Amino acid sequence: MILDYPKVEKYKNTLSKFKFLCDGEYPTTSLFERPKSLGMKIIEGLECQKLLTFSTLKSHMIGWPWEKQVEYLNKADLPAPLVEIKMERW
Repeated sequence: MILDYPKVEKYKNTLSKFKFLCDGEYPTTSLFERPKSLGMKIIEGLECQKLLTFSTLKSHMIGWPWEKQVEYLNKADLPAPLVEIKMERW
């Protein structure tokens, strides 16, 4: 993975324009630490192979504490374009 490259800090300015897409339900906070340290925008998706929903921080959330940001990212948020979501109780 490019984030493990020994001289990755040298490319921090370029990488800060990248987006880090993570798929999975409730990924660990540590998974987001490296892309965050490089200034990458973090997007957490649910069911990315089908791309049903995605979460990304809004500009007013950038100042939130890191734990609160990750908590928000770990929730299903916006439906993907052309996706209709129907919620049912189990």
